[in-house]
Amino acid sequence: MSVTDLEQRRQALDISHSFIVQAPAGSGKTGVLTLRILKLLARVENPEDILAITFTKKAAAEMRVRVMEALELARAPTPPGDPYLDQFYEFGRQVLARDQQRQWGLQHNQNRLRLLTIDSFCSGIVRHRPLGSGLGVQFGVAEDASELYQEASAALLQSLDEADELGAALRRVLGFLDNRFARLSALVGQMLAQRDHWLEDVTRVHGDPERFRVLLEQSLQQLNQEALTQLEQAVGPQFMSELVAVTDYAREQLRQCGRDHALLASPPDPLSQHKQLLGFLLTNKGDPRKTFTVKEGFPPGQGAQKAEAARWKERALTLANQLAESPQWLALLQWFLSLPAIGLPERQWRLLQDLVLITRFAAAHLKLVFQSRRQVDFSEVALAALQTLGGDEAPSDLALLLDHRIDHILVDEFQDTSLIQVELLDRLTAGWTPGDGRTLFLVGDPMQSIYAFRKADVGLFLRLWQEQMLGQVPLQPLVLDTNFRSSAAVIQWVNTVFSRVFPSRPDARRGAVPYAQSNAHNSALAEDQVSLQLFCGTGEQMQSMAAAEGAWIAERIQALPADYSVAILVKGKSHAVDVVQALKRQGISYQAVDIESLADSQMITDLMAVLRAYQAPTDNTAWFALLRGPWCGLRLTELQNFSELHPDPWTALQSLLNETPAHCTLSPATISRLQHVARCFQQAYEQRHRQRWQVAVRDLVLQLGVPAAAANPAELEAIGLFFDLLDSIDSIADVPNFTQLQRKLRELYVPPEVMPPGQRQVQVMTMHKSKGLEFDAVFLPQLQRLPRTDDKPLILVDKQTAIAGEPQELFVAPFAPPDSSGDEDSIYQYLWGLHSHRSKNEAARLLYVACTRAKHQLHLSGGVFRAEDDSDGLKRPDGRSLLALIFELRDRFDGTEHPLDGEAMEAPRRRFRRAADNWWQQLPSAGAPVSTSGGEVRETDPEAGAGPLYRRLAGTLTHRLLEQFQRQPGLWQSLLPEQQQPAWHRELQRMGLVEEAQLNQALAIIKRAVQRLRHSSHGHWLFGQAHEEDQAELALVCCHPEGGHEKLIIDRTFVEQGTRFIIDYKLAETEGDMAQFLEQEITLYRPQLARYRQAMQALDPRPVRAFLFFPLLDQLQEVTL
Repeated sequence: MSVTDLEQRRQALDISHSFIVQAPAGSGKTGVLTLRILKLLARVENPEDILAITFTKKAAAEMRVRVMEALELARAPTPPGDPYLDQFYEFGRQVLARDQQRQWGLQHNQNRLRLLTIDSFCSGIVRHRPLGSGLGVQFGVAEDASELYQEASAALLQSLDEADELGAALRRVLGFLDNRFARLSALVGQMLAQRDHWLEDVTRVHGDPERFRVLLEQSLQQLNQEALTQLEQAVGPQFMSELVAVTDYAREQLRQCGRDHALLASPPDPLSQHKQLLGFLLTNKGDPRKTFTVKEGFPPGQGAQKAEAARWKERALTLANQLAESPQWLALLQWFLSLPAIGLPERQWRLLQDLVLITRFAAAHLKLVFQSRRQVDFSEVALAALQTLGGDEAPSDLALLLDHRIDHILVDEFQDTSLIQVELLDRLTAGWTPGDGRTLFLVGDPMQSIYAFRKADVGLFLRLWQEQMLGQVPLQPLVLDTNFRSSAAVIQWVNTVFSRVFPSRPDARRGAVPYAQSNAHNSALAEDQVSLQLFCGTGEQMQSMAAAEGAWIAERIQALPADYSVAILVKGKSHAVDVVQALKRQGISYQAVDIESLADSQMITDLMAVLRAYQAPTDNTAWFALLRGPWCGLRLTELQNFSELHPDPWTALQSLLNETPAHCTLSPATISRLQHVARCFQQAYEQRHRQRWQVAVRDLVLQLGVPAAAANPAELEAIGLFFDLLDSIDSIADVPNFTQLQRKLRELYVPPEVMPPGQRQVQVMTMHKSKGLEFDAVFLPQLQRLPRTDDKPLILVDKQTAIAGEPQELFVAPFAPPDSSGDEDSIYQYLWGLHSHRSKNEAARLLYVACTRAKHQLHLSGGVFRAEDDSDGLKRPDGRSLLALIFELRDRFDGTEHPLDGEAMEAPRRRFRRAADNWWQQLPSAGAPVSTSGGEVRETDPEAGAGPLYRRLAGTLTHRLLEQFQRQPGLWQSLLPEQQQPAWHRELQRMGLVEEAQLNQALAIIKRAVQRLRHSSHGHWLFGQAHEEDQAELALVCCHPEGGHEKLIIDRTFVEQGTRFIIDYKLAETEGDMAQFLEQEITLYRPQLARYRQAMQALDPRPVRAFLFFPLLDQLQEVTL
C-alpha cells in the first residue's frame, strides 16, 4: 500500500524551517528524526551544534544507534536498493564526507553527537556551572527520592510544638486534617515531589500576597469569561435576549407571590448574574427543566392573565427544550455553571497562607537534606538548570555560551514534556532571531501522552500546536498519518473505535486530544483479527471469571503461529496475576517485566522469614513460615506435630538436637531436616555480634542451602538483590529497619527469566512499559479493573500556559476542610475536576497506546456482571475502567460472551515446594551465587594485593575496560587510547593515585594493553562476536572448602558449542623466556581456576575449559584442570 504523507515527510527534512510534528503510533517518527539529524550533520560546522533531546535513556540510545547504523550503511559501495533505506544511505554519505572534511572522527568519537535525555542535558548544564546552579559538583541524582522527601517532612514536623508562626500554622492545618499526623507527613512529601509545579508560585504568594490575589481573581475572571463567550457564540444572541425576558417575567411573578428563589438574589458581578439566569433553565442535577411551575415564577394565572401566563411558560419550555436537543449547548452551559466564583473566601485565604508557609519551609528542609545526603532529585536538577541559564532579560554566561554552540534543537516524544521543560526550551531559544538559520524540531503524538504521573502535560503540546510558536521561534505544524506497524485490519478497527472514544475537539485545560486517523501501509492478512472477549458472571464468581479469562488467553497463545511475538499488557501490575497463573498451568514460558515486586516473591518471603527468625528467636510466625520453606518443607500435618513438641518453635528445634523426644511423631527424614535447620541457627546465634549482621544472615542463608532451592536463575538473582538491599538499609544495634526494607522490596521487581534461544517468550508488562514496542499479537486482559484513587494534595496549583507573550494564568487553592461548604472550596473542586477530566482522557490514550502495539492480532478482554433483573443483559462496567470506554462499541468487535455457570471457583493456591530428603548433604563445596556485593568474605585471588599500587590500579581499570569491550562489541578496535587518556588519568586520581610518576606508569600499562588488544589475534573471538550466556565480572559467593565463604569474580565466561569457557585476565608481563613464564603463571592460577570451574558447575553441568589471557603479551593460554 502507498505512503500517503510523503509530502509531509519531505517537508520535515527541510532544515531551514522549524516544525512541530504530530506522529501517531507506528508512523516511523524515529526514522524521520534520524534523517533530519543526518541532514543537519552534513551542513553544520561541528556535531555539537545539534542537540537532540529525548525523555528516556532507551530512546536516546536508539537514536544514537540509528545514526551510527546509517553511517555504517553509507560505507557500502552501492545503495541498498530500498527507497526508504536509500535515504539513509544518501544522507549518511554526505555526513561521512563532512566528517572527513572537518576531521570530526565520529566513528571513534560518538560522544560528539549530543543525543541526550532531558535529565542528562540539565545535569550537564548544572555541572558546567556548579556555583551558579547552587548544587556544587559532588552530587548524585536519586532515581527514587521518596526517602529524601520523607526525611524533609519529618524535619519540618518537628516544629509542630514550637511557639513560632510555623508551629501555629502546622497545628491549624493538622486540626483541619482531624489530627492525622501521618496524613500530614505524607501530603507534605507529596507536595515536595511536585514542587517544580508550585515552588515559584508559592514563593510569589508569600512575597506579595495581594498581588497574587489580584492575579488569581483575574485568572478566574478570564476563565469564566471565556466559557461564557463560547456559550453565547453557540446559542446566539436571540437565545440570550429571550432568556433575559423570560427570567425578568419569572422574577416579577416571584416577587408578587412572595416566594423565595435564587432569581431574587443580587449577584455580585455580571458573570454571576449570567450564571443566575442560565442556571434557571436547569434542575439541581444539571438537566434541562421539563416543567416550570409557580415555584419557578410561572403561576397559572387568572382570567385574562391565564393565556399570557401560558405563553410565558411555553417560551421558557422552548429555551429548556433547545438545550435538551443540543448536547453541545448543554455541555457548554454545564461547564460554565461549574466554574468557580471569582475570589477565594476569607477562611480559605487564611488556610492558603498557612499552607504556603508550611510548603516553603518544607522546601527549605529538603534543600538541607540534599546537602547532607549529597543527593538530589530530577526536579532539583531541572530547577537548577533553569536558574543557571538565567532569565530572558539577563541570561547567564552559560546561556550565552549554549546559544552560540546550539544551532538546532530536536525534541522527541514532545507530548510528554512538562512545564519546566518548555521553560527550558524557551530560554535556550531566547536569543534566536528569524532567518538566523537556527531551527527547532518538536515531534510527538499527543494521542500517546500517558505520563501525567511524571508531570507530563499534553496541554502544552496542544497550545504550541495552536499558537504555532515557542518563544520567538515560529513552528510549522505537520501531521504524519501512515502507519508502518499494524495491518490494515487493525488500523481500520483503531480508526473506527478511537474516533468515538477520544474527545471531538482539543481542550488544553482538560487534556482533551481529538483522534487523528491513520492510513495502513501494510495489507491485511487472513489471520489478522481484533476481538473482545467478555467473561460474564455474578459478584461471587469474580475469581472464576478471571481464571476463565486467563485460561482463554493461554489457549489462544498456544494456537498462534510459532514465530509470532506475543505480549500481554495490563494497566496495573496486580492485573496480571491470574493470567500469569494460567500461563504457568499451561507450561507457557513468559517474561514478566517489572510486574511482580520482590516483596511478593516466594523466595523473598522465605528470606524475610530467615531474617526475622535470626533477629528474634521468639518470632513464632517467622519460624512457621521458615519451616514451610522448600529447604525444610514441613507439610501442615507435620507442622502441627512439630508444634506439639513445644509451643515455642526454637525450643522445639533445640530439643531435637539432643535426642528425639519420646512423644515425637515426626518421621526420621523430617527430623533430619529440622536438625539441619537447628544446627544452622544455633551456630548463627553463637556468632551474633561478632560480625556485621548482614554478613551473618548471608552466611546463615548459605548454610541453610536457600540458593540451592531456587527454582530458576531469576530467583537466584532475586536473592542477590535482597542482600544488596540489606547493605543499604538503616539499622540500630544490629536490628534492621524492617519498614524501610519492606518498602524498598516493594519498589524493586523480580528479574525476568532468561529463556533459551529460539523459544517464544510471552512478554507480560504494563501498558505504560510497552510504549515504543510492537508485537504480532497483543492481549489486553482485565480491562474492567479500576485505577488506584489519587490522593488530594494540600494545595492544587494549575498554570494554563507558560508560552511567552501570552497572559499568564495561575490557579491556586488549598484543600477543603471537612466542614467547608461548596462555595468555599469551589476553586479547589474546579481544579480537582480538571484533574479528573485529564485522568479520564489519559485513560483513553493509554488504551490507544496498548492497542497500537499490535501488528496482526489484538484481543481485548474483561469481566462483566450480569444484569440484576436476571435478564440476559450485561451491566455497564464502572465508568473509570478501560472497558467502559469501548463497552458500548462492542458491536464493532469480533467478540464473544463467555457466561459462567455453577459455583464460584476456588482461588488457585501457591504450589508447595519441598526438596528431597537429605538434600543438604549433597550441597557442593562451591555453591550457587547469592550476592553480587562483596561483604565480609574471603578474597582468594593470588594477584590481589600483589605488586605496587600503580600496577594494581592499572589492572583494576583495565579490567573495567575489558568488561566494557564485552558489553559493546566493536569498541575494542575503535577505542583510541590517546583520546581516552585524560579520562583514565582522572579516574586513577579518583582511585587514590596522586603521584604524577606513578600515574604515568599506570597510564602506560593501560595504554599498552589497549593498543596490543586492538591488533590482537584473539581480540575478535573474545570481544568481536556474540556468545551464548556471555557474562563479564561475574560475582559468586561460595562455600570455601576450608570453611567460611569466599568471593569469586570470574572475569569472563560464556558458552560455545556446548562448552563453557572461563577466561581470567592477567596483566603480568615478562622480558624472559615466554614458555617458562607461562608455565609459572599456570601453576600459580590453576587452583583459582579450578574453584571457578567448581562454582560454575554447581550451576551448569556442561564441560568447562579455562584460559588465562595476558593482554600485554597477546597470549591466550589454556589451563588443564
